[in-house]
Amino acid sequence: TTSERGLLVWRQSTGLTVRAFKLASGGNSVTFGTQINVLGGGNNTDHVDISWDKTADKFLIVVGKNASDNFPDASGARNNIIAFVVSVNDVTCTRGTPTVISSQDEQGNGLSLAYDPDNNKHLAVYSDSDNSEKLTAAILTISGTTVTANTEVADTTVVVDTDVVYVGGGDFVVYYQIDSSNDTKARFITVSGTTPSFG
Repeated sequence: TTSERGLLVWRQSTGLTVRAFKLASGGNSVTFGTQINVLGGGNNTDHVDISWDKTADKFLIVVGKNASDNFPDASGARNNIIAFVVSVNDVTCTRGTPTVISSQDEQGNGLSLAYDPDNNKHLAVYSDSDNSEKLTAAILTISGTTVTANTEVADTTVVVDTDVVYVGGGDFVVYYQIDSSNDTKARFITVSGTTPSFG
């Protein structure tokens, strides 16, 4: 980040853990904060990516497979997609309330996340397990510590993994592995308002 801080995210037996760090002014030493558990579910919590929101000065974490019983959707199910903010004050982390993106047993496999600093939008791209593993994208925005998830848009391509990057001008490029052939391809994703479109 611009204030020379960062956030580590990893899985362990207790679930998803984060730990903030900051660089000294000379850049020759690092101070670490206390690690905190932000999501249960043990090692079953999976398909995680992180981005940093320049305007909000907060980190966004999206979990493609939420295996925690603490944050189910309205039906009481889990194994869905959730997103939440992590705020960092010096090296102290605070997690915001998670937002459920998908319905029961709809996992975002191979999930990747990128941030558009020109329009303050995050794009999550994944293989939707509840829709025949089709390539799917959704725009996420942050207000305070609240994540708003907009409508998911699916393509017809069946994929197993994704990697998305922001390339400027409000556009993204997604690289994806096709399920049937294991070929890797790339295509543009443009965004109009909060609606992504595959090129």
